[in-house]
Amino acid sequence: MKYLLFLLIFSTTGGQLFRIPYLQGTGILASDLILGIIGIVWLVQLITRQKKVTLNKINLTLIAFLGFTFVSLLFNLYTLPSHDSLISLFYFIRFFAYLSLFWILQDFSKQQSAFFNITILTTLALVLLGFLQLKFFPNFEVLRMQEKGWDPHIGRMLSTWFDPNFLGGFFAFILSLIGGVLILKFERAKNLILFFKSKRNLFLGTIFFLTLFGLLLTYSRSAYLAFLSAMFFLTLIASRKLFVVGIISVVLIFSFSDRIQKRVVDAYQSAQSIFNPYSVSTPDATARFRIQSWKDGVDLFREKPFLGHGFNTLRYIQAKRGFTEWKSHSAGGIDSSLLTLLVTTGSIGLILFLSFLFQLLKNVYRNFRTKSDIFLQGMNLGYFCGLIGLLVHSLFVNSLLFPFIMIFMWMWGGALMKYFRM
Repeated sequence: MKYLLFLLIFSTTGGQLFRIPYLQGTGILASDLILGIIGIVWLVQLITRQKKVTLNKINLTLIAFLGFTFVSLLFNLYTLPSHDSLISLFYFIRFFAYLSLFWILQDFSKQQSAFFNITILTTLALVLLGFLQLKFFPNFEVLRMQEKGWDPHIGRMLSTWFDPNFLGGFFAFILSLIGGVLILKFERAKNLILFFKSKRNLFLGTIFFLTLFGLLLTYSRSAYLAFLSAMFFLTLIASRKLFVVGIISVVLIFSFSDRIQKRVVDAYQSAQSIFNPYSVSTPDATARFRIQSWKDGVDLFREKPFLGHGFNTLRYIQAKRGFTEWKSHSAGGIDSSLLTLLVTTGSIGLILFLSFLFQLLKNVYRNFRTKSDIFLQGMNLGYFCGLIGLLVHSLFVNSLLFPFIMIFMWMWGGALMKYFRM
């Protein structure tokens, strides 16, 4: 099982290259197939009582959320043609499988170091593939990727994920995990010379800055915001000195990149045009699409505020109403994971999901405060801040429901679970 999980993690480096297209923008990923095998093995172990799920508060909340999501979907399937109903049901099963990683990894809570190593190597591979993509395929318009349902991107790191926003959000999360370990080790070492005497620290530091460089090259404002949010809490909690250093570093990075400056200024002007009625600015193209997506989502929520429209039915509902195109890969959601969950599972489903995340954050933070092992402390702190960063990211991108991000988010939540104080 452990090696299957390693394979699942590393399969994310293949990204969308190993995607088997189906109908209407849907498809099967390599990670879906591997996860299917893992799920079967795990279910067999549950049936033979070799494994078990501890029915504590946090696991029960997750079960309640998944149960309600399934009920919501069943209540809405009759509104769809049989073919669309089957696809929606398949995607719910896939969603259940990815979330079940939270339970599966609870059996591997003593092997965090091994999972951390494969996570780091996978991140490095994605960064290096991203550099190659920028070198040889910097322009997705030339490749006519729009015809295959992908957004056109020029001069942005996409790696094999074909989307700079999801890739950037993932980088921000991983940077928080690495940063949590490094920052506590730095505080213990007291100075840079002692800190870099460790080859392990030097290696992790190199991966950190390569990943940070990759994050910058995505030019994703939502990813920048996720990273800054994670680093804000990370440095504020663990090191006030590095908090100041971080602010200076952000200013310097901003000063040396014209494109980053333009992206940030465009974001500021877009926000100003939305919240300031007297502003003469107008939202940029990306902001306009995002705002329209939010408005469409709010309108759909008002139709079914309690049960929602059912998980993964949005592709058909939005296409029918002319909100999106069938072939678009973003048609299955809204430009916000929380709003997507609100529309598909209703207010009850979103409350259950947020309750689960709140318990997760609370217990990870408690664990960070009580553990003496510096690696476990760093991982709990990094996960706490990284999850906050992903939540911020998910306000603008449907990242909490993106398969590759879910792998790392739920696997690490489960791997740290045994150390929670319930």
